[in-house]
Amino acid sequence: MSANRPKVFLSYSHKDRPWADRLLTHLRAIAVDVSVWSDAQIKPGASWDDEIARAIKTSDVAILLVSANYLASDL
Repeated sequence: MSANRPKVFLSYSHKDRPWADRLLTHLRAIAVDVSVWSDAQIKPGASWDDEIARAIKTSDVAILLVSANYLASDL
């Protein structure tokens, strides 16, 4: 991974995964050299809070896929 690649933090409700996948397809079509982080990259046993905080801190931009599912989520 290139150090100059823009880093994107993606937040979405797991119920909206198909929409997140569509968004990623479009993002990669217009910005081939971009690094996207989502909670799918958190390894089993890792601290979710720590991993998310680290990802936010190191990202250049955040995309929040806000929907009714997102707003109603407990997380």
